Amino acid sequence: MSLTVRLVFILFAILLLIRCAHPVAPSGGPKDEKPPLAVEAMPENGSVNFSGNEFSITFDEFFKLKEPGKEIFISPPMRIFPEIRIRQKTLHLEFTEPLRANTTYTVNFRQSDHRYYGR
Repeated sequence: MSLTVRLVFILFAILLLIRCAHPVAPSGGPKDEKPPLAVEAMPENGSVNFSGNEFSITFDEFFKLKEPGKEIFISPPMRIFPEIRIRQKTLHLEFTEPLRANTTYTVNFRQSDHRYYGR
């Protein structure tokens, strides 16, 4: 085989391999319609005599909060909205102002049926 034929064959093989390795984004599958489910809360949902300044909720899947101040509703209202951190599948709320004694606080997620409360 001549050098020219070998070079043409090698070039053709390289072009064929490049076309076979063309990256394409995956289709993604069906849209996820159900909200994440809470699998653990610290302190537990319905706890009484809570004296900490932070609580966390762990969900069964990853989630995003685009605008936490609009998606999370706390009652009774607080002057300073808690600091929010998301790590893996867990939402952490840290209260920067002291919780009132003998008061039941409720945390609602506007776009879901989840509701957490404690005293």
